[in-house]
Amino acid sequence: MKYDNLPAEYGNVTLNLKDSAAACKILGRSYRNENGLVMLWPANAVEFTATLEGELILHYTAEENGYLQVFIDGKADRRIRLTASETEAKLVLANVQAGTHTVRIVRENDIDSNGKLTVWHSLTFRGIADSVCATKSKAKYIEFVGDSITSGKGVMSGERYQRDDPNHSSTHSHAYLAAEMLDADYSLVSRGSCGYIRESASCPKTMMKMYDYVNPLCADEDLKAYDFSRKPDLIVLSLGTNDHVLGEEFDNAAKTMIAQLRERNGADVPLVMMYGMMTPRHNEDIPLIAESVGAYSLKVTQDNSGGRFREVGTNHPGIEGQKKIAEELTAFLKTIL
Repeated sequence: MKYDNLPAEYGNVTLNLKDSAAACKILGRSYRNENGLVMLWPANAVEFTATLEGELILHYTAEENGYLQVFIDGKADRRIRLTASETEAKLVLANVQAGTHTVRIVRENDIDSNGKLTVWHSLTFRGIADSVCATKSKAKYIEFVGDSITSGKGVMSGERYQRDDPNHSSTHSHAYLAAEMLDADYSLVSRGSCGYIRESASCPKTMMKMYDYVNPLCADEDLKAYDFSRKPDLIVLSLGTNDHVLGEEFDNAAKTMIAQLRERNGADVPLVMMYGMMTPRHNEDIPLIAESVGAYSLKVTQDNSGGRFREVGTNHPGIEGQKKIAEELTAFLKTIL
């Protein structure tokens, strides 16, 4: 990469993600350890504005493989595979044309079932150091609590099942898309195979046991509590697909989860129970539960077109299905926010 024609003030810039004062906005739950910013949840992201040109490089360590999606000025620029590395590795994320740009880097894959860590150390590029600033927080912040559908697993068509499979895309999930349509900040508190009741090898804890932590599937001695410093303006709750029970057991578990959400985020936080994406099992239960606890309920269209992903005989929504869910959800949320 040549920089022969750059303004004199262009230089080597390092955005140190280990530093809590780093000039970037963080989307989704994360925390810092001695190495940098730990990014575990689907759609975890950093966003900043800077005057820059050329290669944008991420320095990281990771115990897992995965994918990142880079957006330049709101447009998808490149989807890149991140490969596990015990020592600090470099990954070229984009080749940016000279100018002032807003850059967002998003984690695509689901949270690891064994608590493996991905740590972003720093971003380096050629630019004007004084121009680097965090993008402003949006007026609204929505928390999406859910399972594989919320995480965007299997959205991009295919038959394989791997956590770092390119089929998995949090940026094509209805949650990410709805937040963008609503011009809102977001957090995806979601994990494939998760439920109110179910525990399995692929998700060894229920959402109730995961919700209070920023790294919920790490070893118990390493758990870090989430600080709930920014309260959501609205919570979308999309669980139940993985709970193969009906009746009082399911109803009580859902009500307990809702009580936990309100205890952590305020008794008056609007809450939407969304359902209908994969199974009709709880189509009659969820509206009654929502009504009993003063929450909203929203049934959306089950649409698996645009991609298919096989897991335990069920189909996840593809790109078009997720987009349709996002549109229906966005229209409903506009009546509340």
